[in-house]
Amino acid sequence: MSEDNTNTETTTTPAPATIPAVTPQTPAAQGKTFTEEYVVSLREEAKSNRLAKKNLEAKLRNLIGLKEDEDIDDAKITSYQAKILQDNATAITTANNRLIQAEIKNLEGYDTKLVSKLLDKSEVKIADDGTVTGIKEALAKLELEFPQVKTNTPGSPANPAGAGAVTEKQKLIDQYDEAEKQRNFPLMNQIRDQIKRMKK
Repeated sequence: MSEDNTNTETTTTPAPATIPAVTPQTPAAQGKTFTEEYVVSLREEAKSNRLAKKNLEAKLRNLIGLKEDEDIDDAKITSYQAKILQDNATAITTANNRLIQAEIKNLEGYDTKLVSKLLDKSEVKIADDGTVTGIKEALAKLELEFPQVKTNTPGSPANPAGAGAVTEKQKLIDQYDEAEKQRNFPLMNQIRDQIKRMKK
């Protein structure tokens, strides 16, 4: 046997087979789908909200006194609120002064013009229902300081004999009554002594 006859068979190993890469498929998003009718209704609702907002902004601008092209901001709204509060306070003060003036005009035996100018109105209080209180007390203090506010009562003589003493005594009695209401005992004793001295 010759070496030529040798089996020269070569074995070749086959190349590994390529396996195609498998990419995992993500499942399709299963979100909600909306009907065309629903989408149209949402758009209509958004449109009506935009129009309502625009309308309210226009009314607010008009109320505050802004022009169409001016922006609405907190400072302008706060300024408007402060103006309203100031206007209300002024109106209340004016109304209270008118109520006090009406009470003064109803006084008998007083020079109402002089009382109007000299009366300390800070002592006069106005209730929510319009009731005026404290005018008599303020008037009593005013009489002590300015006796000229008191005039003769209508129909009485200009200067009757002893009228000054009676008026002074009546003032003291009124002051005593007021001190008694306030339970101011030292003042009550002092006034009582003054009345006793007048009798002598």
